[in-house]
Amino acid sequence: MKRNFLDKIEAWDQRGVLSVVGPTGCGKTSTVLNYLRSLPPGDSERFLIVSVDSVAFYRGLDIGSAKVIGRDRLDFQWIGLDFLNLDEVATSKQFLSVVQEPILKHLLNDGPVILVGGSGFYERALVEGVAPGEKSNEVYQRSLDDQSNEELHAKLLSFDKRWGEKIYPNDRYRVTRYLDLVDRQGFSWDDLRNIKIRDPGLAKIWNETSMLVLGGGGARSIFREPLKARIEEMFERGWLEEAKALLSKWGPSAPGIQSMGYREIVPHLNGEYDLTKTKELILSAHMAYVKRQRTWFKAL
Repeated sequence: MKRNFLDKIEAWDQRGVLSVVGPTGCGKTSTVLNYLRSLPPGDSERFLIVSVDSVAFYRGLDIGSAKVIGRDRLDFQWIGLDFLNLDEVATSKQFLSVVQEPILKHLLNDGPVILVGGSGFYERALVEGVAPGEKSNEVYQRSLDDQSNEELHAKLLSFDKRWGEKIYPNDRYRVTRYLDLVDRQGFSWDDLRNIKIRDPGLAKIWNETSMLVLGGGGARSIFREPLKARIEEMFERGWLEEAKALLSKWGPSAPGIQSMGYREIVPHLNGEYDLTKTKELILSAHMAYVKRQRTWFKAL
């Protein structure tokens, strides 16, 4: 899959697929919606927007996922939102099963498609296909807990040094995932890098993606104040009440409740932390996520 990188969204020729990615809070959705609203009246109806966000894939996680609402949702064609109950586990294959068919139909009708979101694993699965292999084994993953990032990265490279070209030592999630695939499941570099399971219909007509990566430059610290303001706004909109209602219905162990932000609110609702401490924990989680996302998108 060829990726053509753009400096700004206006450089897109409105053909095929545009993928707008970047860390949380960098303005991906607003960039897309402002662009579509700048087009001549009625022109935006040609576009299909695909939410590539593992949290927005859940029903009910609205405020904490910054899910599009109101006119931002009603005025445009959206898919990839509100498909799972909170007691279900979100997977990239499940995401693909929902969005691939409408994307295929839209492209066959010469309609442009925009992917927007920060879930890099979902984006890569959709754009490049899904590598073979089963999900990571919890017991195996726990066996890696006491090893440093550098030790785990060295272990991965001991199977094939080419892994160092794509995976950084501090990207612990991907290092441990690929160790599961290589060490536990027995796949080689060639198995995982050159063989991708992809919808044959999509693969036939979609072999090139325009890319706009936002928020990749500057120090990570520049995200702190905007994210802090965003979190405050979410609480003002009723995030605490939303989380309380969802927790009451689904319980603290529901996979959806374990999503970033919501999982930090649960201890507060149980009386373990005050609201100030809760907001600090949520901000820290978001900043750590920004770091992982920037590492991921840097490797594209």
